[in-house]
Parts: sequence; structure tokens; C-alpha cells
Amino acid sequence: MSYKIRSQFIQNRRKLKGSKTVVKEDLTYQHQQLLKATQQHSGTDNGWWKDGKIFAHFIKDEDKVVRRIKDLGDLDKYAK
Repeated sequence: MSYKIRSQFIQNRRKLKGSKTVVKEDLTYQHQQLLKATQQHSGTDNGWWKDGKIFAHFIKDEDKVVRRIKDLGDLDKYAK
């Protein structure tokens, strides 16, 4: 499968929201743990992945700021 088709397929998974079907990218164990920590961190509003990279919304003065998360240290660094 080409990268373009794969990306479109992953992006369109949102259309399945509310159904019993789930589409997820394969993440390494370390990235799974980092994503879970990102989603549970008190300083983040939301955590997700795209192309194997993890991102999070941080609330800064009533604005949401998107940051890429590379390790656990980033969570505390960006939450301040």
C-alpha cells in the first residue's frame, strides 16, 4: 500500500467514530506508553498520533497550543 493511500485511510478513520470499528496505526511499545502518558497528563487537553509521531494540545492562557511529544520530559516542559 502506498504512503498516500495509507495516510488517507488513517485520516478517514474519524468517519467511523461511534461505530464499533477501530483503525489504529502500529506504534512501538515505547510510543504506546508515551501516548498513554500524554493522554493522561494533567497539562494536556488531548493527545494523538500521526505518522508514528505523538502530539498534544496544551492549554496556555485559554489557548490550545499543539506540540510534538518526543519523550516524557516534553510533557512537563510544555505544561509549564
